[in-house]
Amino acid sequence: QTCALPICSKDSSADTKQEIASASMPLWLGGRLNAEVALASARKEGAFVAITESQQTVMLETIAVFFEFYRSEQQLLIANDNVDEHQRLYDIIKRRAVASTSPDVDTMLALARLQYARSGQIQASSKRDISRSSLELLVSNPVFAVQLDANVGSLDLGIEQAVARGLAVDRKSTRLNSSHQIISY
Repeated sequence: QTCALPICSKDSSADTKQEIASASMPLWLGGRLNAEVALASARKEGAFVAITESQQTVMLETIAVFFEFYRSEQQLLIANDNVDEHQRLYDIIKRRAVASTSPDVDTMLALARLQYARSGQIQASSKRDISRSSLELLVSNPVFAVQLDANVGSLDLGIEQAVARGLAVDRKSTRLNSSHQIISY
C-alpha cells in the first residue's frame, strides 16, 4: 500500500509474519502544518472572542432597557401623584364653584389640567409597559418590578481610569487582534 503526501508505505514478507510500516514527508510540509495549526488556533480564539462580544452587546442592551424600565416606573409614580393632586385641586375648585366663590372658568381650567395629567399618566404607563416587554424579551422571564442596589460603586472616574476599565473588557480589539493573526498566517 502506498499513498501520496505524506508518503506511506507498507511492506510484508511472505516468509516472516512481520509487517513494516513507514511514513515520511517532505521537510517543507512540516512548516505548513504548523502554520495551519496556528491559523486554526487563531480562528478559534477569534470565534470565542466574537461570542463574548455578542454576549456583552446583549448585556449592555439589557442594562439600557433595565434603566429605561426603572425610569418609566419612576415617571409613572410621579404621574400618579400628579393626577391625585390635580383631582384634589379640581374637587376643591368644584366645591368653591358650587358655593359661588369661584367662577365656572376656574372649574373648566382645573378639569383641563386634570385631563392633561391623566394623559401624562397614560403615556407613562404605556412607556413602562413597552420597556417591561423589552426587558422580559431580553431576560426571558416575567418582570414585575425592578430596584436599584444601594451598594453600587461610584462611577466618578478620571479619564485614565475610564479608558483602562474600557480596554480591560474591550472584546472588539481582542477579536481584531485574532483577525490580524489569521491574516498574518
